[in-house]
Amino acid sequence: MIVVAAALELLNEVSSAYWDQYAKHSRSCTAPNICWNVNSSTGTATLVCTGCNKNSKAAFRFGVCSLCSYSGPPDAVYIPRKCNSCQQSVEYGYNALMCHVKQCSHAPSEYRLPKRTCEHCGAPPPSE
Repeated sequence: MIVVAAALELLNEVSSAYWDQYAKHSRSCTAPNICWNVNSSTGTATLVCTGCNKNSKAAFRFGVCSLCSYSGPPDAVYIPRKCNSCQQSVEYGYNALMCHVKQCSHAPSEYRLPKRTCEHCGAPPPSE
């Protein structure tokens, strides 16, 4: 949850008081799983709890891609991550915002949320 709060404070300049409230919601939800949700019509991204569909109040507008200069909305995707314990690749290890341009596929690390337990050694994703 700290990663989620830090990411949104960085991206959306949301007050820490609001994220204290959001964290309490997540702990009381029966299936807290926070992921990126992109609204293509507005060109913004929010975080959503897939357990109860509660969205973050602040929406983030993705800036110009630093690699290809695309300025439209990003894609919310799952990408691999390296396990912190065994160093093996974890498929669908991060939920991330990625540049929509398929030839670019830039996914800045500050927009990655760790997901999935390592199928090789059983290590959980990095602490939120």
